[in-house]
Amino acid sequence: MATELQDAEILTRVSGATKHSLEREPPLPIYIGHKVHTACRSRKLIEQLYKIGVCVSYDRVLQLEEWMAASACEIERFDFEEDGVVAPVCLRKGLFTVAAIDNLDHNPTATTATSSFHGTGISLFQMPTKDNIGIERSP
Repeated sequence: MATELQDAEILTRVSGATKHSLEREPPLPIYIGHKVHTACRSRKLIEQLYKIGVCVSYDRVLQLEEWMAASACEIERFDFEEDGVVAPVCLRKGLFTVAAIDNLDHNPTATTATSSFHGTGISLFQMPTKDNIGIERSP
């Protein structure tokens, strides 16, 4: 029975009052679920909001995030096969390009490692000229 509902792509709130197709899903509950997940990653909070009809379920948020990531990777895969590098599509081919790379470390106190952060920042700068504005990459 559960697979029949999944195949029909029908979502039902706990009250049973609201049903809609995933193809015509309202954007506001998706947005709220995504924003809450981005801000605090709390499954409990998202599920509570879902139960009162404010946002989509936690599983749906993860499903949409996975779909967006897979779509981005699929687009980048084609660019990688063509160009041999992974780069944003806004970069132009045939231009002199400079990269600035730095690590980011934030550890406010040594006793609380839960609030520390480590990351990498990468900036790419291109130098177009009057004679060479570069070749636009296909999106």
